Amino acid sequence: MISIVQIRLSHQRLRLKKWLVRLFKFKIRKERMFGFTVHLFNYKTFTSLFRQMFITREYYFTSATSHPFIIDCGSNIGMSVLFFKRLYPESTVLAFEPDRETFNLLEKNVRGNNLDNVEIFNKAVSDSDGAIDFYSNPDNPGALTMSIYSTWNPEKISYKVETVKLSRYITKPVDFLKMDIEGSEYVVIEELAQQDKLRLIHEMLMEYHHHMNPGEDRLGKMLAVLEENGFGYQIHSVLKMPFQKEQYQNLMIYAYQKDLAGRKNGQQ
Repeated sequence: MISIVQIRLSHQRLRLKKWLVRLFKFKIRKERMFGFTVHLFNYKTFTSLFRQMFITREYYFTSATSHPFIIDCGSNIGMSVLFFKRLYPESTVLAFEPDRETFNLLEKNVRGNNLDNVEIFNKAVSDSDGAIDFYSNPDNPGALTMSIYSTWNPEKISYKVETVKLSRYITKPVDFLKMDIEGSEYVVIEELAQQDKLRLIHEMLMEYHHHMNPGEDRLGKMLAVLEENGFGYQIHSVLKMPFQKEQYQNLMIYAYQKDLAGRKNGQQ
């Protein structure tokens, strides 16, 4: 287990290196952390992911078993996979990343660190099997804004990526589902509910992109689907004031099966 002191010292070291990279325009394509070697595109993005995983610990969860089953949708270069394997070394992880160039680094980080029981897929999770246009900025590989929405990437190029139904991969209870899929959250949740697979998920954390498509309001529908399938939830967001109509808002939604939570708390 990594101590808080180790995490804070590593964070300070990375912040200093990020400042030096920006000042002297160094190109760093590899970093060491907690016994892992991480291959990366951009040092600023890497330090942002480090903070997300190890400082704010957005994807931390308590498992009833030492070998939880985890599904990671939107794995990027694999920092979340490394976090899960550090948290639960005996876990089984399915990781999905649609962008080919980013997937190559994900594969390098998984194979290079000899991670057991990690299966990776160069696919986008959606509500259908097929292909879809995917947009990214060629000058910023691995950017956290890659998406099926063209408006999200002003300096964009488009190409086809393979899509798959996430329900196909859920054949047993899922201890933790992570989704950071840049606008596809609702259709994935709805498809899981239609296939009666949502009830197999114990806990999840999704980054919900509200108004990624301005004028489209589906948050209430998605929360209703979660409620109908036995989930409670917590929501966190930071929004610039004053309010504006159709303003983009990034929501972190933590959802959990209330029946399981009640049993953990000794309730009937």
